[in-house]
Amino acid sequence: MTVSQKEVNETLKYIKEKYPRSNDNGLQSHILARSDSPLAYMNDARFLDDVQRSQKWVRWAKGFGLRKTINKTRTSYTIKHYIEESEISKGYVPNMAAIVAFIIEGVNITSNGNPYTNLSMKCFVKYKREDLLWAIT
Repeated sequence: MTVSQKEVNETLKYIKEKYPRSNDNGLQSHILARSDSPLAYMNDARFLDDVQRSQKWVRWAKGFGLRKTINKTRTSYTIKHYIEESEISKGYVPNMAAIVAFIIEGVNITSNGNPYTNLSMKCFVKYKREDLLWAIT
């Protein structure tokens, strides 16, 4: 099932409540943030599309299984690049779109600015070796 605008808006409100220092770029204050609140994305049709494309990738990645512990080798910012370069998404997605997709899909995240997840490493090694190398450097 594809996420609706209502679900995205509710998730953005949840993020702002649970992570008061969150912004449009991550879960805590960041110099590159364009807005001091993830709520800036509410009712934004383009952002909804970004979340829906991210959600498709996250569902694919969940097919490899979720870890019981947090995987501290990839942050949401690194994962967003995997999403952007995938055949599923093909295009730019904001970091916050990936974070929203993680929450909607029940992926555990940490509370740092660019959160870690409990996605399995298997979804990352699916990519070509060259892609993996840039992601871990």
